[in-house]
Amino acid sequence: MLKNINKDQKNEHENHVLQLTVNGEKYEWHQEYITGAEIRKLGNIPPEDDIFLKIKKPWEDEPVPDDKQVNLARPEVESFYSKG
Repeated sequence: MLKNINKDQKNEHENHVLQLTVNGEKYEWHQEYITGAEIRKLGNIPPEDDIFLKIKKPWEDEPVPDDKQVNLARPEVESFYSKG
């Protein structure tokens, strides 16, 4: 029974549309997690540019390397930007 509940919760997150912004452009994502590589592809970001997760002050923005997963279901995880 527990496996079914976890499976249903997982499907619920996968079917939910999450909103994110990459360099000012709005996108929809249909999974709970996104990697830096997926952000790079979605936003057409060149490989030499770094990607950052925008964090509210007083904290500093967080780098997102290609192999890092970001949980988009966390509150206020929605805005990414790149810089060369």
